[in-house]
Amino acid sequence: MSLERQAPVASVAWYKLADLIARGEREKALSVYRLLAHSFDDKAYALQLEGDVLLALSDDRSKEKYFQAAFLYKDEKRWIDAVSLAEHLLVLYPKDLQLMLFVSYCYAALDMINKVTYYVDLFDKNCKQQGVAIDSFQEEWELIKKLSKQKKWLADLLAKF
Repeated sequence: MSLERQAPVASVAWYKLADLIARGEREKALSVYRLLAHSFDDKAYALQLEGDVLLALSDDRSKEKYFQAAFLYKDEKRWIDAVSLAEHLLVLYPKDLQLMLFVSYCYAALDMINKVTYYVDLFDKNCKQQGVAIDSFQEEWELIKKLSKQKKWLADLLAKF
């Protein structure tokens, strides 16, 4: 099928999806999304869009899909995509400690010192407010510490904790 014939069909499907979401027709919207998702070569992007659809339908599973997408982006070293999605999640879940560390890790990979400092401090502050020990996030800290072996500025920052 030529590109000229595919574009109108895809546009109609996206319009249909938006219309179903607007009307709150959850199952039909998810069915249309699943059909559209087969056209994506990018698994992380497909998961992110599924998160968008679920969020628009007020479905709590959106967080899980966003997390999966963000971790795939991280695994593919697509740091900007990973951190953008994680920041979006932090807007939705501002007290999520695991997200704060994930964002810190992504910004550390990007060598964005001010952002890492901000999120590590925010993580520390929220741990204290929530009465959670930093050690509860051993796996996440280990990832960041592993990265700090390559980045002196990160090692210096983590020495405070």
